[in-house]
Amino acid sequence: MAVGKRWLRDELIIAMNLYCKLPFGKLDEKTPIIIEVANKLGRTPSSLTMKLCNLASLDPILQARGVQGLRNASKADREIWQEFYNNWEELGVESEERFQELFKNLIPEEYELPNQRKFNNSIPIKTPRSQPTGSTEATVTVKARIGQNFFRQTVLANYNSRCCITGNPIPELLVASHILPWGSYIDHRLNPHNGLCLARTQDTAFGSALKERIE
Repeated sequence: MAVGKRWLRDELIIAMNLYCKLPFGKLDEKTPIIIEVANKLGRTPSSLTMKLCNLASLDPILQARGVQGLRNASKADREIWQEFYNNWEELGVESEERFQELFKNLIPEEYELPNQRKFNNSIPIKTPRSQPTGSTEATVTVKARIGQNFFRQTVLANYNSRCCITGNPIPELLVASHILPWGSYIDHRLNPHNGLCLARTQDTAFGSALKERIE
């Protein structure tokens, strides 16, 4: 196992993807998914955990809560963090593609993230009823599914997989709902801070109230 090896951009993208999907309390070298990802990257679980904690030190949400990660974030860490925050739409999809490729699109049950869905299954998320058509439809559909997977897991992780209103913990009843409408704010479609974890009933009520406010 390599020690002290420089982190490549591709590895940092995967690490950032994993960071977004794990609650802060799960950033531990004993967490199964961290162990498996580290092995696939040719790194130790402690090395990956340290990298995730370095990324945590850059998180403004944690900073606002008074939570601190490690203070050894590198220039590359800061750059990849900024890349994500400047372009969630592109980096969310790219990072999810790389993460899925790492597992050949199938994550064994024992290593699954909280509420991880199989890659080919539908994912509860709020999107417009109308979908793009034309020669790029297939590509758009695949990328949308990949992006939805990233957004859902990240939003649920932010709320510890519970409805932020009722506390409902049943994954099948939870929806990753957009605050700024999906169709109107392209740059924020995959921004996890533009998401609420809601049970389906609360999601419907939220969507109706938002529509009335806009109209």
